[in-house]
Amino acid sequence: MNQDYIYIGCFVDPALLRAAADQVSGAHLARIIEAPHVTFQYKPAAVDESLFGEEIDITVLGYGNDGANEGFLVCLEARHPALAAWIETIEVPHITISVSKTGKPVDTRYLTFRPLPAFHLTGTFGGYVQPGQVVTTPRS
Repeated sequence: MNQDYIYIGCFVDPALLRAAADQVSGAHLARIIEAPHVTFQYKPAAVDESLFGEEIDITVLGYGNDGANEGFLVCLEARHPALAAWIETIEVPHITISVSKTGKPVDTRYLTFRPLPAFHLTGTFGGYVQPGQVVTTPRS
């Protein structure tokens, strides 16, 4: 049990995500997300750190920005069966790029995403702990 994780999910290299976002829109909102990710679980009671470090293929399919939230609509594929099954439960897989001063990243799922020519990124399964640290290897 690792109750200090704020969330676990598929993390993307921030520089690569920003470069991709800049190709779609040069103007981002007030707060850039420093640890861009697709959330698998928020405030997990237990975490299987043996899954940390597993690569996940990300296909970016759409882009949305309503002035409060900016993000990509994505499709995920994992080779590990447990992660592949988990991915199937995510209602709207997305990555928040930026939010306004009052925007909340959790609301990115409600954007209207316009289709984009698909492109691919690679993510890594891991967890996020305070103060802003991404963990992608077991800490035991």
